[in-house]
Amino acid sequence: MKKTKHHIISEVYQKNFIGDDDKIYYLMPTNKIIQSSPVNMLKEEHYNTVKGSLFIEDIFSNIEGYYGPIVEKIKEKGVITKDEKIVLAIYTSIIFNRNKIRRDKMKEFAENIVNKFSNIEEKNDSECSGDDNIDNSDYGDGNAISLDDFKKSYKNFKEVFAVSSMNVSLDVWQIIYQMNWRFLFCPAGHVFLSSDNPVNLCRSLAEEKYGFGSYGAVAGLKHKDVELTFPLTKNIALLAGWINSDDLSYIDVPSNFVNEINYRTVRSAEVVFSEDKQLLEAILSDSISSN
Repeated sequence: MKKTKHHIISEVYQKNFIGDDDKIYYLMPTNKIIQSSPVNMLKEEHYNTVKGSLFIEDIFSNIEGYYGPIVEKIKEKGVITKDEKIVLAIYTSIIFNRNKIRRDKMKEFAENIVNKFSNIEEKNDSECSGDDNIDNSDYGDGNAISLDDFKKSYKNFKEVFAVSSMNVSLDVWQIIYQMNWRFLFCPAGHVFLSSDNPVNLCRSLAEEKYGFGSYGAVAGLKHKDVELTFPLTKNIALLAGWINSDDLSYIDVPSNFVNEINYRTVRSAEVVFSEDKQLLEAILSDSISSN
């Protein structure tokens, strides 16, 4: 029997943030903190199903089979090979491109396009008659997608996203692979948290100048000053960029580094999880006080 509920953020990944007492807490969009299990959390009905097939779910499961042992090797500060870096780059790319937050934003964008051009179409129909009707063949090269075709794709948006985002991921990983990587180890008494959108891009100097979320601070993988952050476990985070000259190095970082990466993770998330309930309570308190 095929499983119908698929993890948005995989169970294997979530388990890296469980505490020594086997507890993990989730700060939900409802501003509630719950204790639960990665088996049950961050799942959605048919998230990876495409026309009844689970081939995308199978692809990701196969990649995870290689990902787990590599993370264990990183914990021991072992030498990461070229092939292992490729696997991690692919895994990071999939997490970056295939999360639910990105999907929902793209769906909202598509919905706005449908509504906007449907209104234009209705207006043209009401204003034009007889010989005044516009001949669409006079515009473009004939290769553009029609509004009707776009609407059909929009109706199956979940499946379209599942396929297209996987295709994008299998291209984008090459850019992530070419970056210089550092594995950051947090000090005792501190932890990295994670979320339903754990891979983040930041251009810190641009944000200081223009402000987070502004057009001038938009971060792309090819920006020379961009930093990609990805918490791998509660004790280790990946920091990738173009400026650093060394690659695949291990660095013990102070607590302010941990706080900064946690901040980047939280600000782009809907669900945040950690072994540290007090940390989540502090985040919730700050969120409430800032509203």
